[in-house]
Amino acid sequence: MPQINLAEGYWYLASERTDKLRVHNMLVGMNKASPTGKTYRTRPGLTDAQVVGDGPIRKMWRQEGTLGGQILTVSGDHLFITSTDMGFVGSEGIQFAGSPDRAVIVASGQAWRTDGVTLDLIIMPDDVPGYEGIAAPVQSVRYINGFFLLSVKESQRFYWIQPFEDDPDPLDFASAERLPDFIVSIALSGDEIWMLGGDGEEVFAVTTDADAPFQSIIGRVYNAGCADIDSVCEIGTVLAWVSQARNVAVARGEPQPISDDCIVEILSPEPWFKAWWFRMSSHAYYIVTTPSITLVYDFDEQKWYRWSSYGFDYWRCITGCQTGAIVTAGDSQSAQQWTLGFDVTNDAGEPLLRELSGTVDVLGPPETCKSVTLRTVVGFGNGPLELKWSDDQGRSWSAWRDIPLGSIGHYGTDAIARSLGQMRRPGRTFVWRYSKDTPYRVDYAAYNEA
Repeated sequence: MPQINLAEGYWYLASERTDKLRVHNMLVGMNKASPTGKTYRTRPGLTDAQVVGDGPIRKMWRQEGTLGGQILTVSGDHLFITSTDMGFVGSEGIQFAGSPDRAVIVASGQAWRTDGVTLDLIIMPDDVPGYEGIAAPVQSVRYINGFFLLSVKESQRFYWIQPFEDDPDPLDFASAERLPDFIVSIALSGDEIWMLGGDGEEVFAVTTDADAPFQSIIGRVYNAGCADIDSVCEIGTVLAWVSQARNVAVARGEPQPISDDCIVEILSPEPWFKAWWFRMSSHAYYIVTTPSITLVYDFDEQKWYRWSSYGFDYWRCITGCQTGAIVTAGDSQSAQQWTLGFDVTNDAGEPLLRELSGTVDVLGPPETCKSVTLRTVVGFGNGPLELKWSDDQGRSWSAWRDIPLGSIGHYGTDAIARSLGQMRRPGRTFVWRYSKDTPYRVDYAAYNEA
């Protein structure tokens, strides 16, 4: 049984005019019932959760132990706790941090605090460099060991708010000065405080000195740089962000890239990045969206995928948070929040288009392609499946061909296409496409099997 080599991730180098490897709105998982031991499954579909504010949804955040574990959402330019409008905060550069009794929100250069009842502006010191006597723009916020840390926009300086205080004292500040750049975002990795700058990273630790509670760690300076505050995610104790070189970097001690040449090339021209993460079925996913594409990294499989919404090149779920096993996402185009589920095969009634590609190398003389078989879900009235192919590395394609998947109860149906002509050097690329509102998975593909 000659198997077709199915793509294991999304990969395409436009600069090298390569074939496009598609894993679109799908992901790789384990399936012990599959002959290959793995399967390609549909990404989570969407069901309605609630409408929050006027939209669009800018940012969502939740932390167990902060304000009773409620979801905080910035919709439009207002902050909502669950569905209660707390008031204006702004709509750009949004970050959250929380203690047991309050949350701090940074948005559009200002910091706000809320106890779940009131929303108040945090007053920064008057002597912040470059902003004499005016409200200082705040760039980023994190909470650790009773302190809220606030970095100042276009500055190396960060302030801290003492436990039980509302605003930072003018003397409570330090600077990340090892590199001559500005702090883009503060981030936490366990007990370490990472100052992600435009050109590099400097790591701080908590001390026992009441006058200097945060100290830079000698030798912990790196040079990845952070391209966008909205790309920063804390995935457990692992940090992830888009670097200035458009690598996706992760920090498990020293920053390391998890992106290949394809991801770097795709991200290089993009002006901004919006990222969030969630965990489902024991896999952790980092989702980064640009104006033109959404790329998803599976930390467990160490593979990249492409996800999108119907009618869009990117996935509209631009932000989200998690409550136990329940993942809630926010819509970049509306005030809608969605619940994600692997048992859902559409996006709130809209089609969920799934694509998967595979290749056959032809190194010798032409070879007849008598048939192509896909092991997938059949017998649920879930057809047809569509297939097209290319013999010139994706430069031209056949017409789409429908493959019946059997009427309801016909579980012995073969998902097979016959008489596909001659395959010539260097080989043939196949693409399967499916958009029906029924379960869909792929275990393997073969040619000339029957």
